[in-house]
Amino acid sequence: MAGRDYIVVPMVMLTEGIHAGSAGPLFYPAAELARNVSLWDHKPIVVYHPEENGAGISACDPNVLTNRGVGVILNTKAKGGKLRAEAWLEITRLNAVDDRILNAIESGNMMEISTGLFTDNEKTEGEWNGAAYDTIARNYRPDHLAILPDKKGACSIADGAGLMRNEAKDQRGTLTANELSFDEIREELSELLPMNSWVCDVFQKSVIYSTGGDGDRKLYQVGYAVDKDDAVTLQGEPVEVIRYSEYRTADGKPIRNEAIVMERKDAVTALIANNAGFTEAEREWLTGIPQAQFDTIAKMAKPAPVANTAPANPPAQFIQRETPPGPTTNATPAPPAVPTLQEYINNAPPELRDVLADGVVTLNLKKMALVKAITANTANTFTAEYLQTLPTQHLEAIAALAQTPQPVGNGRTQSNYAGAAGVFATNTAAPQYKEQAALPIPVMTWDK
Repeated sequence: MAGRDYIVVPMVMLTEGIHAGSAGPLFYPAAELARNVSLWDHKPIVVYHPEENGAGISACDPNVLTNRGVGVILNTKAKGGKLRAEAWLEITRLNAVDDRILNAIESGNMMEISTGLFTDNEKTEGEWNGAAYDTIARNYRPDHLAILPDKKGACSIADGAGLMRNEAKDQRGTLTANELSFDEIREELSELLPMNSWVCDVFQKSVIYSTGGDGDRKLYQVGYAVDKDDAVTLQGEPVEVIRYSEYRTADGKPIRNEAIVMERKDAVTALIANNAGFTEAEREWLTGIPQAQFDTIAKMAKPAPVANTAPANPPAQFIQRETPPGPTTNATPAPPAVPTLQEYINNAPPELRDVLADGVVTLNLKKMALVKAITANTANTFTAEYLQTLPTQHLEAIAALAQTPQPVGNGRTQSNYAGAAGVFATNTAAPQYKEQAALPIPVMTWDK
């Protein structure tokens, strides 16, 4: 990230319960953990809580970050009474500040952590899991996360928190949810996969994930199942795969089977019937593209307006002149050589050469514009190189889908820029803002 190497480690920062920190025993409700989780992102991770004259201070200080900073918090989310996130730890900083952390990560050992945050403490008595409390911590304003190499956190490993804590290990490879969507399944699978793995694609019954660094990155396929209680579990052993235009096993065998093709058949039929710019001529292509790309098309698709226009005249066909028959031989005729595009243009009638050459240039410019429109769409998963290989009619259909309005935020909290400065109006009543008349068109006096 930003040109620097990080180790990305899962962690549970807080759990619902009664935790005794510097302000005494406080009850942290699950509802409060889930409020404003995005505020934690990009807060610093330091070694031990910073103090000055025995009192805690903010870690967002240049001196603290210089002496104790080792990374930042990212991808925070709350679920099931746990505040979970990723610790992005910079390798050079770990070595410089405290190498015990890196040693623990490489050994796969959990380490104690502790949150530094401001709270509004409400004096309310109650009971949680048989334990009494008299104060509820609300309205969290995070400042930092502290790693404690040789201390115990208020919300400790015993309470369900900790660095290197993967929720999948806590629940023995099973996560539960309710009415899982594919996005939720993807999220659950990311918790079940091995450490430092990333989900690439999720299919009906299997997931493709990557693991390793840039020099030794590999792709694997493993099955999964969702039972009647919406519990997600991994099925079978991972199989190494190689990505072509689709996923294959390492020995080249395609993963997609007839069952997957049949599953997509109805989706392709619906896409064609939805008047989204595709016809039966594109059925085979839609059936064969990778699942992630098909999902992108299906997500962007919406019925196109039906134009009340007469069908266009069919294109004129070139008339092939007959040539006199040659001598009969017993040899099998060789297949005719396919001319290159330039050869075809050079061999065309002189009056058509410029027309064909200009047409090729126009077509290439059109394809470039279509590719640019598609890749600019936030839901797009196609690469520009792959799109350049597609026929123009396919690009036009995808580009038409790419022009549909896209959701804002991609599932994340939308930023509020209400404090940003506005733009001066040009049509207000104030004289200095009134629109000015256009300048006159200049006259060229070539004789002078």
